[in-house]
Amino acid sequence: MRKWINPHIGDCPVSDVNNAVLRALVVKMSKRGLSPKTIENYIQVPKMVVASVTDDDGNQVYARKWNHEFIDMPIVEQSEQNRPSFSSEIMTGLAKYRRPREQMIFIVSAAGGLRIGETLGIEINKHLSPDCSTIYIQQKARQGRLEGQLKTPSAARQVDLHPDIAKLIREFIATRTTGLLFQTKSGKPLTLTNILRRHLHPALKKLGYTNQNTGDRKAGRHAFRRFRNTYLKNETSE
Repeated sequence: MRKWINPHIGDCPVSDVNNAVLRALVVKMSKRGLSPKTIENYIQVPKMVVASVTDDDGNQVYARKWNHEFIDMPIVEQSEQNRPSFSSEIMTGLAKYRRPREQMIFIVSAAGGLRIGETLGIEINKHLSPDCSTIYIQQKARQGRLEGQLKTPSAARQVDLHPDIAKLIREFIATRTTGLLFQTKSGKPLTLTNILRRHLHPALKKLGYTNQNTGDRKAGRHAFRRFRNTYLKNETSE
């Protein structure tokens, strides 16, 4: 928003945001070397703003038929995207990680199909059902702070967990009734960078994991979300 949307079309009335306006923005981003996927993500923002304006009957005031060919949206080649996931063997290894807190972060993220930032934003008294069998994703932790804005509108969701995972969470929480599920000694949110660099990446290297897209031993915040999706797809297709 600060670097691209506001500086280039922030002063444009919502009623004037159309295919031509987005086309001009795409051209500027392409010239600056932004990747097709990044451009695709950024262009979703003004689209959602236009769609959010409704009348008293809930109808869109500025209905748009977006023409990606006219806008000259770059094609996102899925084969070129860095979309790492974990095999069952790698996830089993992460579930045995030596540090209890980080071990539970890995387990909850994989079992719930959560981005790590979403996992770090879970508050016990706000986002967990009494028996810990359901997680309500409503916020995330980013750079050591809580943010109510998730990656996408559809990211706000309810996630049901296996009874064994719910039991592990209850045991991990013990007598606590408030605060973050995963927190520092002072009760502050953990930082994603710390989890990745100090725990996840070293653990993956030790387990012999290789990112098929990059060739290194690393995976990011989305890998656990893809693990659940892949696991469920494989289980339901059998």
